[in-house]
Amino acid sequence: MEWNDTFSREQQPEIEDVGVYIDTAEWKTLFHELTEVIGAKPKLEHSRCSIPGWNMKFKKRGKNLCTVYPQSGKFQVLIVANQQYQSEIEALVVTMDERIQQAYEKYEFLNGGKWLVFDIDGKEILADALQLIQYRLL
Repeated sequence: MEWNDTFSREQQPEIEDVGVYIDTAEWKTLFHELTEVIGAKPKLEHSRCSIPGWNMKFKKRGKNLCTVYPQSGKFQVLIVANQQYQSEIEALVVTMDERIQQAYEKYEFLNGGKWLVFDIDGKEILADALQLIQYRLL
C-alpha cells in the first residue's frame, strides 16, 4: 500500500511509522546520523506541494537540513544546496552519484539555493547526501 493511502492528511503517522514503512538500512543510518550524531530534530509535516503527503523534516537551530519523502523500500530526500557555498558544493557534486549531478544541473539558484531531490537507495548515494547536509550546518 502507498504511503499516502496509509496515512491521509487526517491521519498523522508517528515517527516510528516512517521507519517501518521505508524499512532499509540506509534509512536507519540516515536517521541515526541526523538525530544522534548531528542532533537534528525530526518533525512530521503534511504537504500539498509537488511531493504531496506526509514527510519528515530534520531541523537543527531552526534550519531545515533535509526533508524525507517515504516510499516503500526507499525514500526521496530534498536537500537545499546553499548558493553561499556554490563553488565548494559544485566541486563536490561532480564526484557524486549521477542522480545528484542531474538534480544539481536541473535547476537554477532560487532564493539562495538549489533544491536537490533524489532517491536514497544505496550506501554510496546516502554518503553523498550526508556530505551535502554538512553544508546546511555551516
